[in-house]
Amino acid sequence: MYSFRPMQAPGNNGSTELTIIFLFLLFLLLVSSAATGIYFYTREETNCSKIEKSYDCKFNDNCKWNEDDSECEYDTDTDTDSDTDSDTDSDTDSDTDSDTGVPYQIPLSTDDYCNDWGKIHQDVPGCGRICSSEDKRGMKTADDDNFVLWSRDADISSECITASEIDKIWEVQSGSSSNRKLADGYTLSNYPAGTSVKCGKNDLNGEADGVSDSVYRVSESGTLRHYPNGDIATSWDPNWGSSETIGDCKGLTLGDPMATNPSSDPAPSSTSDTSSTSYHCLVDTDKTDIIGDWDFYGESFTKNCATNVINNGENHTEETCLSVKHGRYPISGDPIFTYYCKWELM
Repeated sequence: MYSFRPMQAPGNNGSTELTIIFLFLLFLLLVSSAATGIYFYTREETNCSKIEKSYDCKFNDNCKWNEDDSECEYDTDTDTDSDTDSDTDSDTDSDTDSDTGVPYQIPLSTDDYCNDWGKIHQDVPGCGRICSSEDKRGMKTADDDNFVLWSRDADISSECITASEIDKIWEVQSGSSSNRKLADGYTLSNYPAGTSVKCGKNDLNGEADGVSDSVYRVSESGTLRHYPNGDIATSWDPNWGSSETIGDCKGLTLGDPMATNPSSDPAPSSTSDTSSTSYHCLVDTDKTDIIGDWDFYGESFTKNCATNVINNGENHTEETCLSVKHGRYPISGDPIFTYYCKWELM
């Protein structure tokens, strides 16, 4: 008897082996391509010209594919962006204040340009000092200065407007370019460090009878540090009685109270000053009509002039006497202050 093996299709084993080999080579090609892309994508300094495939080139954030030359090139826009980010990070202190969000921001000035509350003061390289507020903006250079309504030409170049970001800082309201408000994330310029200030509204120490009487010193960090009494204030600023006024202290930070300046000469005792000179602090009756309702305020004013309420009821010095004031806060406009005590020999 003869036995027969089952018939097999010719070439079947060879085709299977070729298929396996082909798939394996295709897998290696895909792995190699992916590895090349990952390598160039993750390199710190990418040599884009070595990337041959458009897919790998486009996948790399630092490169771009040139369709005309069919080659991969370094993307200079990415380099500019990274330089800009690096410059922003390294120059945060000088270019952009991370607390206020305003680029190139500086304190309010000590001269007659951009020196009062409610403004943003900037020193933009290549431009000059730019000052802006809700209703005006302008620029001061070595040759000229201006501060005009938003509806008028301020003679500020487009480059300086872009660098200062004043169009972003002051948002347009109701579709009118002249109707603006301070955008979220930005903070007004403060007075220079060392300036004595008061709060027109929202006194950080609270308000007595609706009047903001506390005097503060602007610190290097921008916080407001309270002068607990006149002697401490005088040790830091002899002119603290003529302090600047911050329109609204809402959002500002209260720092630690001030202590006596260790480098100053001891302030003379207010009690000894009064007894040795025979001067007294009295209500200036010539100003009662300016103040308003004397029957309502008279008793309080007499008491405030007789003793230094801020300094625990001690007798006034001439300086503290002449700094006592009454404030009125109209619905619109700046607060109105009246200094109602006088220093008189008796």
